[in-house]
Amino acid sequence: MPSTFGTHSEVAKTVELLRTALPELEKHRQSLETELTAVTERLESVRAALSSLQLLSSATLTPQPEAAGPTPAKRKAGSRVKAKTPAQARTTVTAKATATSKAAVTSKARKPSAAKAAASPAPAAPQPVLPKQRIQGLTRNLVAYLARADAPVRAREAALALGREDTPGSINAVRTALERLVKAGRAQRTGRGLYEATSAG
Repeated sequence: MPSTFGTHSEVAKTVELLRTALPELEKHRQSLETELTAVTERLESVRAALSSLQLLSSATLTPQPEAAGPTPAKRKAGSRVKAKTPAQARTTVTAKATATSKAAVTSKARKPSAAKAAASPAPAAPQPVLPKQRIQGLTRNLVAYLARADAPVRAREAALALGREDTPGSINAVRTALERLVKAGRAQRTGRGLYEATSAG
């Protein structure tokens, strides 16, 4: 019996909850229907405007038939071209000769400038410094610097003394050149990272 009472109580609560939610759902349905009506009206208006614009554009782009130009008047049979008088013929010949002479003078005046431009030598392009030449220059400078140094020097000191950048790449290049001098017998390593000139250098 208690279980039956509990079941009836749960059913009653559920019915009450559904009754409470029903008005809210009805209100939401009405809101959606109103929104759907507005969207439908908007859609129809957009379709109508699009259709009108398409008809207008197609009418504008349709090529219009060209108007027939005036038909040139036919020359009457037996008509002749009026011949120029001797004075008019001489004037025409004189004008043509003057124009030809002016063109010849202009052409002659332009030729020297073109010949002068062709005769002037083009500026020589700077020759690129080859890597071998850079290495040889660095080697000579290092030998001279080691000969002047009073004590063993490090690669960084030598790089800065030779005016090179204080970067790992520049210092490594100097260190490589110093090792090359050591192998050639023109320098000697007196300690870890220390180099000095030999008597034979």
